[in-house]
Amino acid sequence: LEGELRFGKGRAYGVELSARKKTGKITGWFTYSYSRSERRIQGLNNGKYYPTNFDQPHTISSGASYDLSNRWSVATTFTYATGRPITLPIESYRYDGQIVPVYGDLNSNRLPDYHRLDLTFTLYPKDRGRRRNESYWTFGLYNVYDRHNAATAFVSAELEDIDVIKNKDKSAYQKLYLFGIIPSITYNFNIK
Repeated sequence: LEGELRFGKGRAYGVELSARKKTGKITGWFTYSYSRSERRIQGLNNGKYYPTNFDQPHTISSGASYDLSNRWSVATTFTYATGRPITLPIESYRYDGQIVPVYGDLNSNRLPDYHRLDLTFTLYPKDRGRRRNESYWTFGLYNVYDRHNAATAFVSAELEDIDVIKNKDKSAYQKLYLFGIIPSITYNFNIK
């Protein structure tokens, strides 16, 4: 088993900035992160550092909440992140009737950037603030504009043409998407 394990070095670094507004009818926050995560393992990637699966250099999150009335509030959250690194074929050849992909440097490609907007409306009871316990309804939309954020990408199994990979034809790569727009309704009850 020890002969099958590979050991190496990793490095990660970054910085995060944030701002928050906590008072008034409109509250909100904003965060920005710059971070890198790399690995170097002898026998892989010609001994060079390569981005890990967690390497997303730019991440932005922001949110705002507004009290429409004593009973209704609306909140929105926006999330953006650089696409995750992936390894895709750079060439291919045919051997014994099969197409064999040839890979270049590890994680030298990236998925498309990730971004999403969420929206939530909250309905409080008429006697809000006068009750010992608090309850309220939330009505939400996850991924409001139905962005198809890719979780991974791979070469299509039906691929027959070697030239497709050589020419980096994007139609050769299939992307797997996890979630589109998702509505939600929740009832919350807090005991004080």
